[in-house]
Amino acid sequence: MEEYSNTSKDYLENRLKNYKPTTTNSYKENNTANSVVETIFTDRTRSLKSTVNKLLAEIELRENLHADLKSRIDDDICKCGGYLQEVKFWTDRPYNPDTNFTSRKTNLENQIFSLEEQKRTEDLTCWRDLMFLKKYLMSALKDYWKLSKSRAVLEGR
Repeated sequence: MEEYSNTSKDYLENRLKNYKPTTTNSYKENNTANSVVETIFTDRTRSLKSTVNKLLAEIELRENLHADLKSRIDDDICKCGGYLQEVKFWTDRPYNPDTNFTSRKTNLENQIFSLEEQKRTEDLTCWRDLMFLKKYLMSALKDYWKLSKSRAVLEGR
């Protein structure tokens, strides 16, 4: 067991010698420092760009969903409106063989009101969702702009 630990210790010491900075080659140190800073900025920039792109995709997805839902609700309203016109045609006649038409008319009117309420609710929900997403988008953009300014200052632009 001791042989193994000594071998591991020697191996680690040899590996650490390679990582100790030397004072004789300052150009190499500056170049390494620049590459570390460059790596940090590049990784952070890539991460922020990815976040911004994902948020933009989420915003577009929510807008598409909103348009689809509103279209479906509008289609249902049109169908109910057509049925309502047929029922009104039969209830407006002087003779009405079926008194059930008035209850159908009331049910269709209530259904149209309900669909209109769903439409307003969807509008409000979409607005809230988009405001939430846009808030985070602006935050990510703000971080990206700060990072760009910091990078420009460090690079001496």
